Amino acid sequence: MQQQIVVDDCSIVKKVLALIYEAQGNISIKKIEETLAVNRRMIERHFISKIGISPKLYSQVFRFKCAMNYLQTNPSATWAALTYNNGFFDQAHIIRYFKEYLKVSPNNLVKLYLDFINYLLKH
Repeated sequence: MQQQIVVDDCSIVKKVLALIYEAQGNISIKKIEETLAVNRRMIERHFISKIGISPKLYSQVFRFKCAMNYLQTNPSATWAALTYNNGFFDQAHIIRYFKEYLKVSPNNLVKLYLDFINYLLKH
């Protein structure tokens, strides 16, 4: 008789979330797969089942939220510092995230009220 390995999907999701939080969203699904010794398909299936979005998208959103938190606590930070301290490859990547998640370019971000940014961070 072969013994079937039972994988607890909640356990996998919790471990994936812990890795994402620890890396502040700056982690590849490949790295998660290698760390947990679980195949990508299983990770994605369980994560989407419990969270509702893919682990890749969740990581991207969490990474952006970490960047926004950094910007909030370091309001005089340069774009280069924001890029470097949040693991973005270059400023073009962080600009793309700003446009995607805030619907404004970084240059126009200055025009937004801090209350609006706080609202986005809480939701």
